[in-house]
Amino acid sequence: MTQLLGIDFAPLNIPWERRLQTLGAIHFVMLSLILPVLTMLLPIYLFFSRLWPLVVAYSVWLYYDWDSPKRGAYRSTWFMRQRIHDWYANYFPVKLHKTAELSPDENYLIGSHPHGIISMSAFVNFATNGTGILEMFPKIDFHLCTLVGQFYTPVRREWGLLHGMIDCSRESLTHILTGKKGKACVLVIGGAEEALDAHPGHHILTIHKRKGFIRLALMTGAQLIPCYSFGENEIYDQVIFVNRYNQLSDF
Repeated sequence: MTQLLGIDFAPLNIPWERRLQTLGAIHFVMLSLILPVLTMLLPIYLFFSRLWPLVVAYSVWLYYDWDSPKRGAYRSTWFMRQRIHDWYANYFPVKLHKTAELSPDENYLIGSHPHGIISMSAFVNFATNGTGILEMFPKIDFHLCTLVGQFYTPVRREWGLLHGMIDCSRESLTHILTGKKGKACVLVIGGAEEALDAHPGHHILTIHKRKGFIRLALMTGAQLIPCYSFGENEIYDQVIFVNRYNQLSDF
């Protein structure tokens, strides 16, 4: 381990395969945290350049395609099978354990726990083929549910839709679960509130007040399945300013 200015850096003499795995992890973090900012600013710049027709063309496409996150996306197994997803899964590594067969004659609502900071395991397991889900369940189409705001950023919204990601609203889930059989919606139940409790060595779930997904499963006739990602909370730690503030203010 190399240390510079008090920061530990990985050694230079690591295998090439490990470097590719690191690239896979960086790819996901870039798409989740950095690309949204860039793709929000880029259209503004392009609009005042000679490439302004691209912005107009994309705006027309966006108007036409606006409801796709609520209508099942356009899941592409080709995108899901990209090698970079394998590298990402092997970085940790992430393993998906199948405990039962899923009949293509039913629809499913999968409650995924815990949320973690940015739900890295839920993405690699259900929105990519990094852990082999297309081979495990070849007749089931999985759709990872996320906040609608994730589909407000240009280009990245198409990236999410091509990986089968959909809006987590009731309307969106109902559309999938009452439609053609062989579909599975993956909902990270705890949401952002649970993310605040994501610390290494802790397993704190926000589920007591989250009963809407159970009602939705009953209303649509979907089979309800639990899924737990062991190790999700070990990926990141976070500064506990909120807890310290609560202690100081006696909340």
